[in-house]
Amino acid sequence: MIDHCQRQRDIIAREHLQFFEENVSQEAFVMGVNRRAWPAGARYFYAIQQVWMPRNAAHKEAAE
Repeated sequence: MIDHCQRQRDIIAREHLQFFEENVSQEAFVMGVNRRAWPAGARYFYAIQQVWMPRNAAHKEAAE
């Protein structure tokens, strides 16, 4: 049986992604993409319901 949670955590570790937000539904992520609420390169991991971004991505709030 495939453990999607572990598989997604392995991807996060392998790609050295930075945590951004947790408890995000897929619908909220899609709406945030349309509103440009997420930093460039942000990825949604459905099994753990978290949004992760590349370490070099800048976010509007961080720049202010």
